[in-house]
Amino acid sequence: MKSVTLPKSLKRICTQTFAWCTSLVSVVIPEGVTEIEYDAFDHCSNLTSVSIASSVTKIDNGVFFKCENLKSVYCYATKIPETEKYAFGSAPIYGDDFDVKSAILYVPASVINEYKTTEPWNKFGTILPIEDGTTRIDAASNVCNIRADGSVITVSGCRDGESVSVYSVSGQLIGATTIKNGSAVIKTNLQAGSVVIVKIGQKSVKLTLN
Repeated sequence: MKSVTLPKSLKRICTQTFAWCTSLVSVVIPEGVTEIEYDAFDHCSNLTSVSIASSVTKIDNGVFFKCENLKSVYCYATKIPETEKYAFGSAPIYGDDFDVKSAILYVPASVINEYKTTEPWNKFGTILPIEDGTTRIDAASNVCNIRADGSVITVSGCRDGESVSVYSVSGQLIGATTIKNGSAVIKTNLQAGSVVIVKIGQKSVKLTLN
């Protein structure tokens, strides 16, 4: 099991639900979930990308304990969830604490300053706004975010080594690359309004250049 998209009927992720799922690399927590309980993703050592819905109001300690490869967290809550101090790690008493200084946190632009000054969210090394126009795709190994800025397509949040290709609607290959350090950029040299197909792994999405 490499990725998980949970049902929209779910209200709570219980204690240790996915603990020690070492093959898990991405998870999408859907709208409707309000609480993520203790150690829900404990020791998911290959987890790299997490998407947290705006409905989440509480995140307990140890939820992402020992998720040492976590690279990107997308939190859509405009009201910061009640988050315990060690939700993204363990208490120093255990002697094997890890931090999220190398991870990127994406949050709504309207509340980015609140996240930057609230523990433990302010422990992330980089905090960036979730920009309007970003398209999300649940690829085989991650939840990837795709954005078109003019003729340039940027993909972020994916696992390193994932293949990215851009095609015209007629099927002509425009550009291809692989994810490195969690992101990739493809320059298309196309005009605004052009429609392309972005393929990540075996998943694809249609995108209009702005």
